[in-house]
Amino acid sequence: MSADDEWEEDWEDDASQWSESSASRPGGLALGFLASAPLAVFYEWSVTTGGGALRNTAERIVSLPLDLVGIPADPVRQIALLIGTLVALAFVRRAAIEDGEPLPPRVLRVPLEGLVAALALGPALVLGQDLLGADSVPFGLERLASEPKPSLATGALVAGGAFYEELVFRVGALGLAFLAWRGIASFFGATRHLARLFGEVGGIATSALVFATFHLDAVSHWVGVSGESFDAAAFTWRFVGGCLLGAIYRWRGLGVAAWSHGLFNLTLLLGAGPGVLH
Repeated sequence: MSADDEWEEDWEDDASQWSESSASRPGGLALGFLASAPLAVFYEWSVTTGGGALRNTAERIVSLPLDLVGIPADPVRQIALLIGTLVALAFVRRAAIEDGEPLPPRVLRVPLEGLVAALALGPALVLGQDLLGADSVPFGLERLASEPKPSLATGALVAGGAFYEELVFRVGALGLAFLAWRGIASFFGATRHLARLFGEVGGIATSALVFATFHLDAVSHWVGVSGESFDAAAFTWRFVGGCLLGAIYRWRGLGVAAWSHGLFNLTLLLGAGPGVLH
């Protein structure tokens, strides 16, 4: 088989998987989008009721192109969310009918899996930090968590922002990095399966690095969001968390990754942290 034939077969394989994953697979993009849409609704409600004082970096990345051309980003983003949810619902409903399975259980399984993954994230992060010799501290939410009683709007923003972070850093950054690293490996003669493995590992690591970097003030201020000063332990925490979320995304899809991320952030806001696990 020539290199061109192998590439064409690989492309067709990916296209088939993408089509299937749009609705019928547990990790499908359509199902994940539909199941995690409530997180986006929480976030948009928080932005609307809170006057937009606090914003998520990933949401600002999504909104920035509209801001630059003078188009009000919030209503456009919210309309796009509604359209995306309706399209995802159509795909998932059709797949559920074809499979003879009721729609609600298919959708509700996603946040339940996200809850289980969120419970596992804490111990996994502590283990990752310990293996890398870094401090285990829930960086980033200390200021909000130190409030006597975080408001409902703050909780909605912290949990709901995970929807946009998973779209930007996992679906977007990880997907592009996967294609790039797989292409590099193929260029240097790696077999199809080895190139795919190289793409998976490289994609997860690269997206985690981007995820951690965009929490730094030196980067996030470019999109109008205050970030953290660089701290090696904090950066490692973000990187390990990004790797774990990337693995969840590749294994169980957008919805499970978004719910696990959002629920985990919410537990940190409410005062839970790695200290209780030691």
